[in-house]
Amino acid sequence: IHQDLREELAKVKNLQALADVSKQLKLRCQEEIANRKDVEDKECSLPFPHWICQPYIRPAPKQLAANGSTQGSELRKIACQKRSLEDSDGAAEVLSKNKQKKRSRNPHKNFCPQQKPKYLKCEQCGNPKGNKCVFNLCRGCCKKKAFKEMADCPSHGLRFKTKAEKRKAEEEEQKDGKRREGSVIEMNSESPLRPETSTELQERSTALLL
Repeated sequence: IHQDLREELAKVKNLQALADVSKQLKLRCQEEIANRKDVEDKECSLPFPHWICQPYIRPAPKQLAANGSTQGSELRKIACQKRSLEDSDGAAEVLSKNKQKKRSRNPHKNFCPQQKPKYLKCEQCGNPKGNKCVFNLCRGCCKKKAFKEMADCPSHGLRFKTKAEKRKAEEEEQKDGKRREGSVIEMNSESPLRPETSTELQERSTALLL
């Protein structure tokens, strides 16, 4: 009933448009009340006209029968049963859809779990350790130990010892620079300039006048 108003109601975006649709529906219902026009279908008719608020109970679904005895619920149970597990040999040969997509992108990739590389475990936490780690640890444990012992691990890119030595060398260079500046100042203070004599002053003044 009033399908055009339903579509218009679905497109409204503010209260004013909603009020306009409500007014149109009210006018149509008033016209139908005046004309006593029943637009409901006879099969699905309600006890009262549609402009009167009334409860609506959805009818129960019809149960489908198969072969005269099996009900629809039993058919659904049979359809929803899990398929039987495949043999282990067949499951190993058949890849899942995701792995098939990965194989299409990387045809040389090996998906066999038996042939995957096995990594050695870290001595402290059990995670895979670095192949070239100095301490035979994973990155997290190696970082803690290298920081504690102030050591380097090139495999994990840790340079605690190198950075400490570099920092120490820079501090020594700064100290040497300050010492040199202090020695220069002391030398200048110990050897002051010799005062000029009167004859030298006269000679300089005559040179300037000429």
